[in-house]
Amino acid sequence: MQRSPDVFTRTTRLVAWVLVAALVFWLLYRLRFVLLLLVAAGWVAYAIAPLVHVFSGRKRQFRPLGIAFAYLTVIGALIIVGVVAVGPAVSDARRLATNLPEYAQHLQQWSTGAAAKYLALLPADTRPLFDQLVREASDRLRDLGQSLAQRTLAFVFSLSTLLGAGALALVISILLLTDTDYLKEAAFRLIPRAYHRDATALLEEMNGALSGLVRGQIVVGMAVGLTLWIGLGLLHVQYAALLATFTGIAQLVPDIGAVVGLIAGVTLAAFQGARAAVETAVLFLVVYQLAARVLGPWVFSRAVHMHSLIIILVTVSGAVLAGIVGALLAVPFAAVAKVLLDFAYRRLSPRFGLSSTPES
Repeated sequence: MQRSPDVFTRTTRLVAWVLVAALVFWLLYRLRFVLLLLVAAGWVAYAIAPLVHVFSGRKRQFRPLGIAFAYLTVIGALIIVGVVAVGPAVSDARRLATNLPEYAQHLQQWSTGAAAKYLALLPADTRPLFDQLVREASDRLRDLGQSLAQRTLAFVFSLSTLLGAGALALVISILLLTDTDYLKEAAFRLIPRAYHRDATALLEEMNGALSGLVRGQIVVGMAVGLTLWIGLGLLHVQYAALLATFTGIAQLVPDIGAVVGLIAGVTLAAFQGARAAVETAVLFLVVYQLAARVLGPWVFSRAVHMHSLIIILVTVSGAVLAGIVGALLAVPFAAVAKVLLDFAYRRLSPRFGLSSTPES
């Protein structure tokens, strides 16, 4: 029995669409650095857009001047931050890299002493095995200290590459802000006129979600970093500038960044004693609570709210696919995806009494 030509036509179309989708995903994966650079540029543009609006108002002829003033303001602020915070943070990082082997040695001596104390309580026939395990663990700790020292220095020196990519993203963001209206008109020309109202509503929702998320992360990160720097300095905790800068930047990765910053702060403070570790932990928790309960409702009022488990899974997936840049951009990607899914559900679900057909 022969199949009708329509069956072959549908099968051919399905195979063609699958091949095209696979090709698109392959190209996106191969060009992931360029894609991430564009997304980072859009992230910067979202962050600076309010300043552009302040300087230019609603008049399009003043927009280039407003963009120039906005970027000059941001660059000036970054220079001040670099002089005030980054310099001491880099100095702390170098000092930490130098002291890490010594810290590892102290930890090794402490673990050996603690093991010797409890070794006498063990049966005589198990002591040699336990003693061997302790020596192996001590050797691992010493090697770990040396490895961390090398990786810390490598991270400090790799900042130049990150700064270069950031400068390129800054230039692209200027072009995006300059040609916003043109890009929007070009995109709408590709959409049938019957769907323009839906596209406008969707664009407004995405803009609100992304702008609230991006600006909120920046404000919270700066506030947390500055407060921790002051607090750690008052507590006389070593590497205060490094810990504050690291934790402030880590706030750009929701939830996970806060945990990583807390662990790093308490670990380094523990080498100054148990009291310093406890005081540092209390300071971090208080600052986090203030940021979540005071700043959070204000800066994230328009952002898309997602469950912490979803944020963690998305962030880890982004880190696996594209490293630290992927971790930073994973949540904005997820926010856009959530807006798209919510919008599609509202438009297509009869539960809301909305028609899925285009407007006439």
